[in-house]
Amino acid sequence: MKSLPILLLSVALLMASLATAQTNNDKIRAGSALALKGKIYVLAAFITTPDKAWSKEDKNVMYQQVNEALTWLTKQAAQYGVDISFEKGTYGYESDLTVNTIESGTGSGKERVDWVSVVLKTVGYKTPMDFYRWAVREKGCDNVLVLVMANQGGRSYAIPFSKGLDEEKYFLEGCMLYRTRASGDKLISATVAHEMLHTFGGWDLYETFQQTKENELLAKTMYPDDIMLRVSYNIDDLKIDKLTAWLVGLPSKEEAVFWTFKPYK
Repeated sequence: MKSLPILLLSVALLMASLATAQTNNDKIRAGSALALKGKIYVLAAFITTPDKAWSKEDKNVMYQQVNEALTWLTKQAAQYGVDISFEKGTYGYESDLTVNTIESGTGSGKERVDWVSVVLKTVGYKTPMDFYRWAVREKGCDNVLVLVMANQGGRSYAIPFSKGLDEEKYFLEGCMLYRTRASGDKLISATVAHEMLHTFGGWDLYETFQQTKENELLAKTMYPDDIMLRVSYNIDDLKIDKLTAWLVGLPSKEEAVFWTFKPYK
């Protein structure tokens, strides 16, 4: 067994190698979901409030959407000649993982961004980095992310890491995925894949609080079927186009026009 200092050094060297692996778009991709390649650990954590128990059927339906998204991402990466594989884990699947409150996402950009930390502390990890280090060390994964599956309605969103943030708290990236939208429509696999791609560096290509309507119209002419522009109940109608491919680390040549779509603060 390795001594603790050697083990910590090994993890530090791995994190350094991941950081230096970023090239032209190293200002975009950072954190635990560095690039869409290699072995990727995906933790699905099912959360609910004390007054609202999950049904096993709802968990299964939601997890099926995750599996469909992972299958689609694997096929899309293969289109670029990249092999990826997913290692999956769950918390809260057999018995409910309970938190006090769950706020609904609204797409305002002001949503809560500490869910990964909250969930893992509820499970028993001191910090998210403890889980990240475990996944890298024990599972041999190149990338790690957490899908927080909320038994509630709301607009799903990603929780990516940006350089300059508290690494111990935010380096482990994730997504907040609601079982239904405010309209009552159930979560679909295209939404899962869309939000996951944000953690790997993908940008929204439709109008948001960080993206202009003009850019959305331009994206419709250049990348009409990109999953970061629109979602569909049939995920196979969508694709990772060359801009998103470049952003998430798939082989794609950088074009000057790509930077037109950089989100603004």
